[in-house]
Amino acid sequence: MQVREVPQIATFDVPPNGWIPAAASDQDLMRYGFPKRPADPRQRERYDRLLAELRGMKVVTAEVELHPEGLPGRRSTLRFADNAAWCGAVVSPPQGDSFDWVLGEWTVPHVGVPTDDQSYYCASWVGIGGFHPGSDVCQAGIASKSSVGSGGNINAGPVDLYAWVEWVPAQSVTISNFVVDVGDAITIIVVPDGAASTTASVLYVNRTRSTVTSLAIGKPGSAMWRADSAEWVVERPESGPSVNPSLTQLADFGTLTFDVADSGTHSGLALGAGTGKTLNMFDDSGRIIARASLAGSTTVRCTYVNPWVGWSQIRSGLFSDLTPVGAAADGSNIDLYAVGQDGPVYTSWWRGGPHWSNWIRVRPMTFPQRTPITALARGSDRDLYAVHDDSRIYTAWWRGGPDWSGWAPIGHRQFSPGTHVSAVARGGNIDLYAVATDGRVYSAWWRGGPNWGGWATIGSGLFSPSTPVTAVLREDEIHLFAVGTDGSVYSAWWGQAGGWRDWHPIGLGTFTQTTPIAAAVRGKDIDLFGVGMDNTDSAVYWAGWREDEGWRDWQPAGAGLFAQLTPLTAVARGTNLDLFGVGTDGGLYTAWWRAGTVGWEGWNEVGGAQFTQGTHIAAVTHDDTDVDLFAVDPNGHALTAWLNVP
Repeated sequence: MQVREVPQIATFDVPPNGWIPAAASDQDLMRYGFPKRPADPRQRERYDRLLAELRGMKVVTAEVELHPEGLPGRRSTLRFADNAAWCGAVVSPPQGDSFDWVLGEWTVPHVGVPTDDQSYYCASWVGIGGFHPGSDVCQAGIASKSSVGSGGNINAGPVDLYAWVEWVPAQSVTISNFVVDVGDAITIIVVPDGAASTTASVLYVNRTRSTVTSLAIGKPGSAMWRADSAEWVVERPESGPSVNPSLTQLADFGTLTFDVADSGTHSGLALGAGTGKTLNMFDDSGRIIARASLAGSTTVRCTYVNPWVGWSQIRSGLFSDLTPVGAAADGSNIDLYAVGQDGPVYTSWWRGGPHWSNWIRVRPMTFPQRTPITALARGSDRDLYAVHDDSRIYTAWWRGGPDWSGWAPIGHRQFSPGTHVSAVARGGNIDLYAVATDGRVYSAWWRGGPNWGGWATIGSGLFSPSTPVTAVLREDEIHLFAVGTDGSVYSAWWGQAGGWRDWHPIGLGTFTQTTPIAAAVRGKDIDLFGVGMDNTDSAVYWAGWREDEGWRDWQPAGAGLFAQLTPLTAVARGTNLDLFGVGTDGGLYTAWWRAGTVGWEGWNEVGGAQFTQGTHIAAVTHDDTDVDLFAVDPNGHALTAWLNVP
């Protein structure tokens, strides 16, 4: 196995008490690891301001150690052109010139974890060289490693957030006593020790913590250093063996701005990042995962790109605006159902690969426009439920083969057309729940065989006809949620021991009658969401049940604004929660909660499509990573977008 070279590192003594950087000569500055003053007047003025700020800061001798994983730098310089690892800006000097100064100032970002099944990395740095073929990069910056650990906590802290330096292809080095944290304002300067030098000095300043350190690093190998580029970069580094290493997964760093991104050449030329070119980062499938922009002559902005892909039309099906799409997923298979403009229910399916099937009719029976279709996937079996225009609930089913069976009525109980039917599957059992025309919640059940049981009332609760009932499974329990006639959210639940418990209010929140309540179950936890009745533009509210404390009262989930009665969709992916809804401007927005974070993040738009207010968003997830969304746009087309998480 090829072994990476151990870098040559030299540290500097601490200046004597009372030493004033701004009054020191260039020779004294360099004695303690500080760069000499640049020749360019603009850069000199900025550096003089920095030197003045350093008075009174704590200067420490760098304590360095080899990084055990070889992170965060790249192992080779052979694939820079594809920008698979870098997002930022690069400048090049005139022919025959080279860089003798690069400075970057930025704030250490908070990083998020897109999923909870692996580690994520983010390195922000400034450097010289490495962009052009045959040129090695000397880079210095701040790196982080994040993952979801035991108890759902994000592993982030002093151990996983650190300052480092590397001269590729030698091994990277961390500075253990230069403490950094999220929100710290950092300045780093990399300076070659003369033209065609084989050593460079690096100055680190944590302006938030008033600490300073510096070191010198030697170039690996014997070839002359071509300092022919300067960079300001956010990177996803490589990891693994020195031969054929692999790129790590990029953490969600939000937006990182190099507020000052400046460089100078040996001839005295000043080159801000704005004079160069931007580098966007792509994943292995060619999708941009981080985008750079030049926000000024010496400012670079790097932004983590929302990993949503879409929207795209699903074949040529045509539906009325606001038609709900029923979705069912089994492993990697997805099936969709919706009432067509001519009345029958149509289905399209995806079995992997690039294409969806054409929409085909389930059975000839027709339903009113915009009737919600509830779909269940039980292994390879499919079951559908909907309220017909005769006010009875009907079912159709597919058990393999070319044809569907049904539609067949389930009893004679009357429900208002358009009423949503909730369904849960428990092993081979199926349970249905809906509010009938008399305002009571009723249940029907199937335990195998040709016949259904029910309809039977659930408790004594009273609701407005057509109020949607949300049903979820929590371990071996069934929990129901609905907004009562007084605007409170009520719950009833069933357990093996004791049967049904009657309806009881959850917290003090109030909602408009018939407001849909979205629910998600994560292990033993239950999370509820609904759009409040604050005003025309209302906030999304959350309430949660935790085993050690019961129900937590309603509180806002982020700052998204939605029209009252907007249906929300909640998806649980392992310890993660994702929430979706159509905003007052017609955009589809998402907010998310990740284990270990303080609160909700978002709301961000899943851009590229517009929907009518009140459009229902169907969502399915499989293997706790992918999320697929489905909705009908104002033109009657069924669209899909998907979360493309590695």
